[in-house]
Amino acid sequence: MTRPTYGVYEAQTTDGEKFRFCCSSVRLVSLMREIEEGRWSIRPDSVRLIYTTDDRNEARAMAAEF
Repeated sequence: MTRPTYGVYEAQTTDGEKFRFCCSSVRLVSLMREIEEGRWSIRPDSVRLIYTTDDRNEARAMAAEF
């Protein structure tokens, strides 16, 4: 069984505020769909991967650290 990877992403709200978050590769597919449908106040073109890891806790720590 393949383990998911976790990414740390930078994005921008529709108001222009930048923020960072972490997300698993599995969740990212549905999250991007939700963003494009307008369910989140995030600009779809602003989501940018800045780091990837196999360790969920490391991704969470890095997203909170920035």
